[in-house]
Amino acid sequence: MAGLCHTQHLIFAWSEIQVMNGKTILIVDDEIPIAEMFRMILDAAGYTTIMTHNAGDVPAILSSSAVDLMILDVMMPGTSGFDLIREVHKMDRLARLPVIFVSAKSDPDDVDEGMGAGALAYLTKPVSRAELLAAVERVFKEEAAR
Repeated sequence: MAGLCHTQHLIFAWSEIQVMNGKTILIVDDEIPIAEMFRMILDAAGYTTIMTHNAGDVPAILSSSAVDLMILDVMMPGTSGFDLIREVHKMDRLARLPVIFVSAKSDPDDVDEGMGAGALAYLTKPVSRAELLAAVERVFKEEAAR
């Protein structure tokens, strides 16, 4: 419940913020310190962020918010990031939602599964500020070129 309340607060706060660069990023990671670090890095870079620690919140967030990119953990309670993105991409409106996976799983088979599930990038934890921002900027450039 705490994750849901926190998410609702962030969604409300998001609607009140003047967006600096027009891009909104959803961060989904059950590890609160990592999600908070990503949020601080992305907020400082001028992105608007929405964050949840519960994969079950994602469908509601995506139906009520305009999200340009999702940063998604692979290993979460109840579901994997791989399964979650496959479900999200089945929705017509979200079929092309860009995704960056972040995970402690670095095995080449895991990276292949993530990319096969629809990710545009796969980062292995720990992720540096420079790595995160470079991946986000690359994904947005690729999307703009489409």
